Amino acid sequence: MKSYQRDMALSQGAIALHLTNWLDARFELPPVDVPILRHETSPEAAAEALRHHWNIGELPINNMIHLLESKVFASFPLRWMRSKLMRSPCGRKERHSFF
Repeated sequence: MKSYQRDMALSQGAIALHLTNWLDARFELPPVDVPILRHETSPEAAAEALRHHWNIGELPINNMIHLLESKVFASFPLRWMRSKLMRSPCGRKERHSFF
């Protein structure tokens, strides 16, 4: 990653977090619907438990961003990453955001 890309990602991430904090302060949103999966022994077991919790079965997920947003995750696309189709997770206390 080049330094200008890093700086752009950091500044866009900061703006997204400020926006999320602003929304949280003004609106009462439902809690994030994610169970605690620490006891799961593998990523596959965690995915299976999460799919069971969300009642989504085993078929492929057509639109991951739509699914996550329906579970009260906030998503913010980073301009320079659009062509690479990448997302980086960034956890928060009450809400999960990904960029």
